[in-house]
Amino acid sequence: MSTLAAIPCLTDSGGTAACLSGGEGNPTAEFTTRRDRGLATEGHPRQAARLPDRSPAGPRRVRPRRRRSAWIPAGAARVGIWQTFPMPPVRSETQPAGPARPRRGGRPTLDETVRLDGAVRDSALRLFLEHGYEGTSMDAIARAAGTTKASLYARFTSKEEVFCSVLEWATLRRDWPTPDPEPPDLDDLEGALTAIAQTALSRALDPSMVKLGRIAIAHASRFPELARRTHAAGAFPRRRLVVELLNRHAATGAIAADDPEILAEHFLGMVSAAPARLASFGIVRDPALLERHTQVAVRLFLRSLRPD
Repeated sequence: MSTLAAIPCLTDSGGTAACLSGGEGNPTAEFTTRRDRGLATEGHPRQAARLPDRSPAGPRRVRPRRRRSAWIPAGAARVGIWQTFPMPPVRSETQPAGPARPRRGGRPTLDETVRLDGAVRDSALRLFLEHGYEGTSMDAIARAAGTTKASLYARFTSKEEVFCSVLEWATLRRDWPTPDPEPPDLDDLEGALTAIAQTALSRALDPSMVKLGRIAIAHASRFPELARRTHAAGAFPRRRLVVELLNRHAATGAIAADDPEILAEHFLGMVSAAPARLASFGIVRDPALLERHTQVAVRLFLRSLRPD
């Protein structure tokens, strides 16, 4: 039995469908219509429609296997033969994959968490210094840090918590607003005191630190514990260094320092706290005058340490 080539039915203007059939052994094609097939079963149009397409003049019609075809959009023309489309190529295992998609969702890694925390603190500190506490919102902090508001609230429950955390973090940093120099030589008492005084003064008069001090003072009544912690954290590293310096020279008998903690607080108050207080009111002395005040404070402090 020969396999026939399938050709779709054609429809004339009267709505009559016709098909072409033929085979390799029968070059003469027979033209049949549904109306002709209905004559064999006149009065039974439904049964006629279900009759197989046979013709006494030719071999039995064999319906060929339909080729796999792709979906054809509505309105596309179907003409002549079955329309086929190539299937998309399948990537082999040896074919290199494309660039990885950006990571979405899921729990962040430790490095991502550290970077995001740093971005949140840096952005919040910058916004607080530029716009103050009242002018800064959680939305603005999240946008500046490149994160979402939901992620920000997962770390801090309120703006007050962000403010307290950022102020304490900023005052404890040794690289902000400018990096601290290396510790001085503690064997030279006067040189070490002068170096400590200059470092403390430079940090206290930095514009960013002056703004931060103004914000802390303005909200001290609202956050009293924060004001105490911030003051202690900012002065503690240098006060500890002065205490160590005094204890070293007092052990040799060169000076008398019975209360090194109190003495260190008085020294830092003279060289940095008093100028910082003036700067918060917008009063900043000339650099040459500041250097002169520092020298006088160091010599005055040294005279107070002379043994009786």
